[in-house]
Amino acid sequence: MTIESIRRLAHQKRSPSPGGATGARSAGARDEGDLPQHHDALAHPTPIGEYEHPDSYDPLYPFGHGLSYTDFETTAPSATVEPKETEEEGEAEAAEQTVRVSVEVSNVGDRAGTETIQAYARQRHASRVRPVRSLVGFERVTLDPGESERVEVSVPARRLGFHKPREGHVVESGTYRLDVAGESATIEL
Repeated sequence: MTIESIRRLAHQKRSPSPGGATGARSAGARDEGDLPQHHDALAHPTPIGEYEHPDSYDPLYPFGHGLSYTDFETTAPSATVEPKETEEEGEAEAAEQTVRVSVEVSNVGDRAGTETIQAYARQRHASRVRPVRSLVGFERVTLDPGESERVEVSVPARRLGFHKPREGHVVESGTYRLDVAGESATIEL
């Protein structure tokens, strides 16, 4: 080993980063846990403006899509939580409860039609990264012109849960937001 190669090795140990002698270090991730965790988001590059978000990113046919010759209106949803109490336990676990979401649907068109009422849920403060919203239940209703009906979507609370490593499927207690037809209701489990 020559003196020149020893000097190069000594210099490399003092500044291992691409910044060289300036000491600038890269802020790269050392572990998977250092990476940001986002669900339901576009992969890189992230669009910044309207001109960078082509229509091709939008789904052609969202869930429940279908041709209809009539129009429907829905009222704001109301949600209730019904516990399933057992004889041995006075209080039910969160996973054993049932969430009932109900809306009034009216056919305001001049023809009969079928509407799909979709219920989406989101946990406000979860212990894990969760999707922005997830479909938890739906009901279809067929109405004649001018007819209205109260539609109830029953959602087992287990559908609000997720898999947690070393614990299995869990339903965390807390605040959940339920969205139906652009309106929302809040429940506590």
